[in-house]
Amino acid sequence: MKITPFYINLLELKGIKTYSRETSLSFCKEDGTISKWTLILGDNGVGKSTLLQCIAWMKPLLPYNMTEVGETFVASPLINDEENEVLEKLVSRKNEGEGTLEIRGHFVANSILGQKAKTGTTDNCETGIKIGVNEHRKLDLVEPSFLAENKNVFYDDEVLVFGYGASRTIGKQNLSNPRLFDTIPQFINERTELYDPEEILHSIRYASLASKKKGDRLKYAKLLDDIKEIIVSTLPDFEEIDKFEILPPRVLLSDPEGGIIVTTKYGKKIPFADLSLGYRTIMSVIIDLSWRLFNKYQAQSSKPLNEPAIVLIDEIDLHLHPIWQGEIMPKFSHHFPNIQFIATAHSPLMLQTALEYNYAVVRFNDSEDAVEILNQPDGVDGWRVDQILTSELFGLESARGIQYDKLIKDRKILLQKKKLTDADSRYLEDIEKKLKKVPVGENPDEIKKRDYISELYNKIQNGEIKFE
Repeated sequence: MKITPFYINLLELKGIKTYSRETSLSFCKEDGTISKWTLILGDNGVGKSTLLQCIAWMKPLLPYNMTEVGETFVASPLINDEENEVLEKLVSRKNEGEGTLEIRGHFVANSILGQKAKTGTTDNCETGIKIGVNEHRKLDLVEPSFLAENKNVFYDDEVLVFGYGASRTIGKQNLSNPRLFDTIPQFINERTELYDPEEILHSIRYASLASKKKGDRLKYAKLLDDIKEIIVSTLPDFEEIDKFEILPPRVLLSDPEGGIIVTTKYGKKIPFADLSLGYRTIMSVIIDLSWRLFNKYQAQSSKPLNEPAIVLIDEIDLHLHPIWQGEIMPKFSHHFPNIQFIATAHSPLMLQTALEYNYAVVRFNDSEDAVEILNQPDGVDGWRVDQILTSELFGLESARGIQYDKLIKDRKILLQKKKLTDADSRYLEDIEKKLKKVPVGENPDEIKKRDYISELYNKIQNGEIKFE
């Protein structure tokens, strides 16, 4: 059976929470192709998470069994199933009293990430919702919509969306919990419980050894190898697959403790539970996502981890070392080549990597008195992290520490004075000395060389070094 890839290429919204005015978020690069990654940056509270929730809500909602519905059936977006109280809270409070919101999601079928589609090879659909509240902020309008060129394409299979909220917790012995089967309800509520990674790996290992059919044993063994390879290549300090061990449960007192054991490149063996939160969280997301893809596609595909999905990750840079922040996007795309990742972040390091993909900045526009989305703003290609931080995208006045920012401000105030007191003069002299020590190089070696040149210049000026 042919697997149909579904992706989202545009989200339009108006009147929802902080987005009081009409705006849109594009998931395409400048050449019009759908990007493997869209990174959303912005300050706290501007509405980055709201955008991810809207994407999930716009997923076309299909009945459990399509054969039981008639030809008159029309799909609606997932948000249509939410409680009235949830919908009422979404409507922007920019104008007190009655209000209306609109959300539209544009999905495309049979497109390939990063490649231009040939004419006539793709199908499109638009899901939407219009929600209104009266002067008492009570729901009085709900109008879902679904428009498609070829409805059957979107009715034959679901638009697969997985959501990972910022509050990601690692579960224990929860593989049989039906509440975790669909990630979206938890994601909407901003709480994501991941499947227990150790339980998943033990289950896969057992199936690779004890399944009745040889084909099933080989299938599970390959999945286990694939997951181990992804983890080893994604996280620093793990260099060889055989250094990632899955030990069976302890039977005898003399047996080693069961569970996941990782060996770093320094030769240290560490149980999964003793790893740092950053390691455990990323490993758990990798294992959780791999398990979900396998369960969805293993009956149709020999490479289920290569199959399509839309994956939403809120605050992907949480607990990530700067090196990881620069590497995680290309590495995830390498191992999950047909997944459309859409994530939020705060880090300028993530933005540097996103330049080769797609990115947007969410910010409050003072002149418009509204939140706006800047799709692929120009002018940051090749910039250093400190330059990005002090650009209008992040809005920091300085990339220096607070102490040096104060010195610079005090110096400016003193220089604007018509007459300095003796205390002012001494303070200004002290400021100048401290600011001269501020490093201006991009690395320790360059700083040392600049200091040497400065010292040499001062000696020449003072006559300590003379030229014949």
